[in-house]
Amino acid sequence: MARIQRAELADRALVPSGARTRRDAAARTVLEAVALGFLSAGDKHFHTVRCRDTLGRALWAFTPPVEA
Repeated sequence: MARIQRAELADRALVPSGARTRRDAAARTVLEAVALGFLSAGDKHFHTVRCRDTLGRALWAFTPPVEA
């Protein structure tokens, strides 16, 4: 899987960017786990993780799971 080349905070979202595509199932699985790890920390600076490719195109967005 391609490494995260850049990460920024924008509109209360953590936005990691890297050289991957929407069809990359392995990258999506790994980034979802990473996103849920970040979100589980409860940092008030962001409430979602939005992954982008190196051209800034949106790939996936992850939010914390809803607690029952």
